[in-house]
Amino acid sequence: METANFINVDLELSSDNDLSLIASELKGRVFILDEGFTGSEFSLRFECSLNETQPEPVLKEFIKLIRTLSDEAMALLGSTTQKIVDIGFDSGNQYQFTTRISNAVLNELSSLGFEIVITIYPITE
Repeated sequence: METANFINVDLELSSDNDLSLIASELKGRVFILDEGFTGSEFSLRFECSLNETQPEPVLKEFIKLIRTLSDEAMALLGSTTQKIVDIGFDSGNQYQFTTRISNAVLNELSSLGFEIVITIYPITE
C-alpha cells in the first residue's frame, strides 16, 4: 500500500519581460527547472532542494529567498503576469492525507501575489 506524501514545491513565473535577472539572483540557491521564452512570454520555473515531508518549510524558504531579491528583481517579479506556487503530492492509495499551511505563510504568499496550485500525481509502478 502506497502512502500519499508531499513531493516538492515549484515556483512558476510568466512575464512579458525577460526573467533572467531573477534566475541569476537565485542561481545556486534553487534548482532551475525551466527558463526562457516560450511562444509569447518569458517563463521561469524553479524548486528548492529541501528534504521536507511537509510543504510549509519549503514555502517559508521560498519566501525568504524572494525577500532577498534586489529592488530591480522585486520590481520585475511585481510585473509578472503570473506567479504560481505549485505544491506537489504523490496520491498514494490510502484514504486520507492531511497537511496544513499556516495563515502567516498564506498571507506572505498572497502579499507577494502568488496563486497556489495543488498537483496530485498518480502512483507510478
